[in-house]
Amino acid sequence: MRKTSGILLTSMLLIPAAVPAYADSVPAQSTGVQSTQTQSTQKTPQGLTLQQAIDTALGYSYSLKEAATNIDRAADVRDQAADNVKYNGVVPVVQPGGNFTYSTSTVASNSVFSGAIQAGIGYQMAKRTYTAQQDGVVYSVRKAYNAILQAQAKLSVDQLAVKNAQVQNDVARAKYSVGTASNFDSVNAETSMNAATKTITVDETALSSAYQALNQLMGYKSGDRPQLAEQPKFEPLQESDLEGHVSRVLSDSPTVWNAQQNIDVKKLNLDLYVFNNHTSTTPYEAVQKDVTNAVNEYANVKDQMAGAVRSLYYNIRQLEDQYTAAEAQLPALEEAARIAKVQFDAGVGTQADMVAANLKVEQLQEKLYELNIAHDNAIAAYNKPWAAASGGSSSSSQSSGS
Repeated sequence: MRKTSGILLTSMLLIPAAVPAYADSVPAQSTGVQSTQTQSTQKTPQGLTLQQAIDTALGYSYSLKEAATNIDRAADVRDQAADNVKYNGVVPVVQPGGNFTYSTSTVASNSVFSGAIQAGIGYQMAKRTYTAQQDGVVYSVRKAYNAILQAQAKLSVDQLAVKNAQVQNDVARAKYSVGTASNFDSVNAETSMNAATKTITVDETALSSAYQALNQLMGYKSGDRPQLAEQPKFEPLQESDLEGHVSRVLSDSPTVWNAQQNIDVKKLNLDLYVFNNHTSTTPYEAVQKDVTNAVNEYANVKDQMAGAVRSLYYNIRQLEDQYTAAEAQLPALEEAARIAKVQFDAGVGTQADMVAANLKVEQLQEKLYELNIAHDNAIAAYNKPWAAASGGSSSSSQSSGS
């Protein structure tokens, strides 16, 4: 005799007596992803803050609205299934001494009971799916917001590089005219200047693309250029227990939870399988394999999630090492730039040397900023890797507004 497993009793807890009202609202920001964007405590930031961008995107996301509607729909299905159990007095048919055998009442009873259990699980899954999509939108907005900041920083430093290239070209041409530089030197300087100028066009396109991504998430017009009010603040990850964090992520992950519930659904189908059911085309062995596949999928989801967390951790540490190493070079470059200016002011240095020294400082600072942005994104993904995995795909199909 096959006895029904404990899943039948525990799963019944998922069928409530009444549908709780679902609030059609979204929180300001999902918990778990701590913002490293700085906000002034002295005055209200001028422009679009990260939180404002998140709130706008959460309110605009059609996929998130659809996920919220799916929760309401799942609640309706769950309640109907619970009523079917209540009003028909249905319990799973268990025949001592043998397996379930075909009868109209057995098939009907088990189908109603299974439907009620699955509807209860489906309701919980819909809520978890909503949370996962919400987290994906939050992460996507953060990444898009940071992408604009990074594109702006690169454009700024490349504009300085153009000025430097122009000065160096003027110097090379002057030297060539008096015979103190070769034609090769002059041509090379001009080529470098032209290349630097073309880089600006690339940077401007990248900036427009970054704005487009954020505008699409928020429902803004494609040509909008909102001023961003915040900058990321570099703060090393305060995490001493990697494996403890992995366990917390696996416990909190909506993706892992849904995979685990799918096992319960497949086991329930196995527990309530009716032998000699002449209306079924699915053999018992196939239902057994469904359980095996669900267990394997759950294990795979856990492994993938745990691996992603560990990879993100070491990526964050690598970024922190790179940031520290680059930061250590800054004082020497700043001192060289200071000396170059003093020499220029004293008439013993050239403008070309001063501009070149300043550019090196700006380029290193831009590199630090780039590392800062990457670090900020990585920490957000580390806290909620399922959000980063979705990549905000829930919003990718939306129009940007017009």
